Amino acid sequence: MVRFDRERAETSAIRLHDCRQQLTGAPPCDRGWAPAHLEMNAALLDPPEDIDGVVARLKLIQVILDSLPPGPGTNRVAAFNALYLTITEQVQAHLRGTDVTDPVFLEVLDVEFARLYFTALASWGAAPGVDTPDAWEVLFRRAHDHRISPLEAAVLGVNAHINHDLALALIATWQRLG
Repeated sequence: MVRFDRERAETSAIRLHDCRQQLTGAPPCDRGWAPAHLEMNAALLDPPEDIDGVVARLKLIQVILDSLPPGPGTNRVAAFNALYLTITEQVQAHLRGTDVTDPVFLEVLDVEFARLYFTALASWGAAPGVDTPDAWEVLFRRAHDHRISPLEAAVLGVNAHINHDLALALIATWQRLG
């Protein structure tokens, strides 16, 4: 029988995090959402409670990301946000359709899933010492890296959202719904 060694797993995760920090490839960058950090902080204050709130928040975040220098269409995080907004609007449109057998579960899952993205955005703009999940940091560090295409950036965001956030969103959904 193999037993889970939590201390060894945590040590390995810390070592992996430290090694990732040393990797080159992403240009040096400042954390945060300057010069729109106040707008982003305000947008991320209160988590949405329903899918309509998620869509509204994604739209607001899109405006903020598109306002960052050097101009609209240049921020790689905005590429992911635009894709995520489109997907969420599709979920919203089909949520009450006959093909959805449990709309309450799906809406709560969508909200919990989005909250994790919003938390990652907030952590990137927080004071030093606040950790951003590694999966999200890969995208956020490349916000102005024009060596990657908007499509590649969107894939980085999808990877972070699915591989890091989905399991956490499912747990939060089950906890909320009992």
